Amino acid sequence: MEQQALRIWNLFISEPSLWDGWDISSTPVGFHNDSMAVLLGHPEPPSKFSTREAEGVRHHVALPKTVSLTANKSIELNGVPTATVIWNTQDEEAIVGTGVSRDFTCFSVGLPLSMGSIPLAKALSKSS
Repeated sequence: MEQQALRIWNLFISEPSLWDGWDISSTPVGFHNDSMAVLLGHPEPPSKFSTREAEGVRHHVALPKTVSLTANKSIELNGVPTATVIWNTQDEEAIVGTGVSRDFTCFSVGLPLSMGSIPLAKALSKSS
């Protein structure tokens, strides 16, 4: 899975920007299956990850995978918004699409209310 995740990461970061201010490659992505996780683009991975480099790409691998990677979702991993993608039998295009979707969720959490930030809307409703 590690080599395939590197190939997917390269596809992922080559996607065009779909929203002003959104740089897809600035959000880390954790690809994972039942037994391992491959984390790409993360500045400070958890200690359970070992750092590796292949094809000029620094990445991190956890064997076994960490318990924080459980689904296709957006999480904070060591304080950094991170997209997580289940590695399964989907084709590469579908995995890239899932990754881009989770990446946008990480990005959109910080957008103003007019852009549809649900966490911000909840926080504002509690403060009034």
